[in-house]
Amino acid sequence: MAEINTSSLFYDHYQEIINWEILSLVNNSVLCTLIGLMGLVANVINMLVFVHQGLNTSMNISFFSTAISDIVRILSVEWANICFNPYIEKLQISIMFDYLFYVTGGWASICACRITLHINLYITVERCLCIVFPLTIRNIITITRTKMVIVLIYFANVLTLVPEYMTVYLAWVYDVKTNATFVLYHCHDNRACVAASTSEKMEDKKLQQQLFENNLDLA
Repeated sequence: MAEINTSSLFYDHYQEIINWEILSLVNNSVLCTLIGLMGLVANVINMLVFVHQGLNTSMNISFFSTAISDIVRILSVEWANICFNPYIEKLQISIMFDYLFYVTGGWASICACRITLHINLYITVERCLCIVFPLTIRNIITITRTKMVIVLIYFANVLTLVPEYMTVYLAWVYDVKTNATFVLYHCHDNRACVAASTSEKMEDKKLQQQLFENNLDLA
């Protein structure tokens, strides 16, 4: 019993010391946004350098394609920093920004990350082949084959988004409990899911917070 009281007092004191809204605002909306902007500038500079050098080598083509996918991913993260700003919900506008990001930026970020990983895998394989076949590597990895592989990587990863965007869309949904209309993600009839209402979402947040506090007390 004494341990539970000690844990509860420690948690309350911990909450008083740290303002999670301020911490999230500084970390996500300020620091991460600034780092993301620097990443955008760096990738644009890289693309200009590769274009200036000429996209006539396999490595330049691969790095140029990686810069494109990195820009898409960084833009998605920058959009996430706006949508998950702790103070944006206090604006009392009829948009659920977490659902908005899920449709407009969540899957795009995942897709861009996968594209970057697959291109890096291709670059790694190419470097390994350079060691194994140093004299014939130019005949194995040609510019045409590299372009075909890059296009295939982009096409295959973008293709995985088609089922998601064919079944999910944004729509105005009326919530009876709050007597308000919100922009939520909605599902077509061919997808076995139902968009959660605003009230249910708030109840889920309260339940998660309660479970978190109970776990701290039990610890």
